[in-house]
Amino acid sequence: MLEELAEKFVRQSGLSYWLIVYGLIVAGGLVGWIWSALSGRRARLGQAPFFVRLCLATLFLCVAQMASFKSPEAMAWMVTTRLAILLAASSLLGGVYIGRIAAARSLDAFGHMNGTLLVFIPVVNLLLALMASEEARPARRFGLMHGEEGAIFGVILLVLAGGGLWFASIPNGDLDEVLVLMKAMNATATQKSIREEGLPKALEWPAELARRSPDYDDTYSYVAAEIDRETITFTLRAQKAGGVADAGVLRLRREALCDDSVNAEYLKAGATFRTVFLDSDGREQATETTKAEDCTFPPLLRPWWAVPPSEIRLSDALGLDGDTPREKALSFLILPDSRIWLVSLALMMLGGLGSAAVRSTGTLGRAPYFLGNCLLVLVAAGSWTLLIPTPVAMVGERLAAMAALWALVQVALGVVLWRLAARRSRNAHGHAKAAALAFIPILNLWLLIAPPLSLSLGEKAPDALVVRPANSQYQAVGVLVGLMLLGGSYLAVVEVEEAISRALLRDDAPPELWIRLAINKEGIESVLKGLADARNPEPVPGEAFTLTKMRADGLNLYETWTVNEANGRFSKGQQAQFKGYHCSVEDDVSLMKAGAILHHAYVAPSGRNLGTIKVSKDICGL
Repeated sequence: MLEELAEKFVRQSGLSYWLIVYGLIVAGGLVGWIWSALSGRRARLGQAPFFVRLCLATLFLCVAQMASFKSPEAMAWMVTTRLAILLAASSLLGGVYIGRIAAARSLDAFGHMNGTLLVFIPVVNLLLALMASEEARPARRFGLMHGEEGAIFGVILLVLAGGGLWFASIPNGDLDEVLVLMKAMNATATQKSIREEGLPKALEWPAELARRSPDYDDTYSYVAAEIDRETITFTLRAQKAGGVADAGVLRLRREALCDDSVNAEYLKAGATFRTVFLDSDGREQATETTKAEDCTFPPLLRPWWAVPPSEIRLSDALGLDGDTPREKALSFLILPDSRIWLVSLALMMLGGLGSAAVRSTGTLGRAPYFLGNCLLVLVAAGSWTLLIPTPVAMVGERLAAMAALWALVQVALGVVLWRLAARRSRNAHGHAKAAALAFIPILNLWLLIAPPLSLSLGEKAPDALVVRPANSQYQAVGVLVGLMLLGGSYLAVVEVEEAISRALLRDDAPPELWIRLAINKEGIESVLKGLADARNPEPVPGEAFTLTKMRADGLNLYETWTVNEANGRFSKGQQAQFKGYHCSVEDDVSLMKAGAILHHAYVAPSGRNLGTIKVSKDICGL
């Protein structure tokens, strides 16, 4: 019942959906209004602070509602109920907050809270933002929540909210994404059928499908489909005389069963697919049995919001490969720089959160705060030396321990950064609430440029804040030293990246890491172009094949191989064998996992085309 209601909710058309969401926001606003009236608190809110907070609430609601554009994916992954609860809860909570701030603004503008509901009436809600305060107020300090700066900040938030919704609502016609979505939907529906009905009952569907659509391919057709407990037997009969079920035909049949997302779920659940091949006269030619262990199933990647909380693992969230800590540490090393910096920022936020729980005192000026930040950047850049896979670090699990030490350094940097930002916030605003800005890119510049509190209020600065020539010189020196530290940080990062690259080229390092590192740092298209430009194929005596030409075009890499046999042939069985070979070459696997599509053309010495093999991560099941 709940799942049906949730599916109806997320499937609503545009106007109906937004009317429901608006109703939930208004319901939450009523709760917030009543809460403010019964709490006894007489908090007031000025025009600019109200506008900024209202824009923040709008941005929150838009970000939450952007999840509604994932409703097809949510239905595919059977998490529609979870998505509906998220959307409804965010609307209610946002409404409660809007009701609270509207009550405070109404009290400030009218002297009572009866104007709270005006915030939910389009156009009329501008009255709350434009009405002057009932009581005269002293000039407020300079900041993102006050005056013209607050109005500009609020408009920026509204633009971000509208832009986010517009971007999320753009229809995506990418065929590959549609196919992936359909594959996920079929897989999850099959899992549900097996779980609710049992495997023998669920197998009736592929059997019925074979009976309804007897055509298998141009050579064979279904003549029977029988189920015996957890074994399903398909009988295929040759449509023309002379058809032979050789090793290539059997291999292709197994690949077809393993690559199908629905059949894969049956096999994973313990089913056995048995295929009997008959000739055109009904005589048995061959029999093939396929079980889960005969297939290499690619992982069905689920989006983060579709993963049950009990299955979330940090290494999986980061996309780390490998089973041992050492392998995962190596996998972390070759991640794109942007992802490593995001991990560093997340760890620093964790340290800052812990530091915020401990009360601190004191203030800090702009120049010392800048110098302290530059020093932290240098330490953060230098900490990357812990990630260099030196010969000593590669012994045992030492590299994983060094990576853990690197993580602890980032947490410690977050602790120090919060302490510095809290002091700077007190210097600029009289409180430490703005310290969180230090962890938000671009917005963290505000702590660097915000003037001291006394100066921003327009008051005469006390003697302690008077900038004397000597102090001015010290501040200038501090800024110059900070800039030098930033330059040193850049050089340190460059040196560390080169050291990591050199270490991964050693003989004792896994060979595929270098290609994966290049893909992450430069992009797959640049790597393919570099391979095609740098490769200078030369014939090797005694080799059965010679690579004679390479060409890159976007994600496609074209290779031409000459067969060093005068009477070279290329049967379907050989094509299947070569496809399996190319799907197992480590270098090719690394390229395909990054999205490359490899085309291998085989030609005779005379130039006659013998056949072409196309392999990709989907074809190889990677």
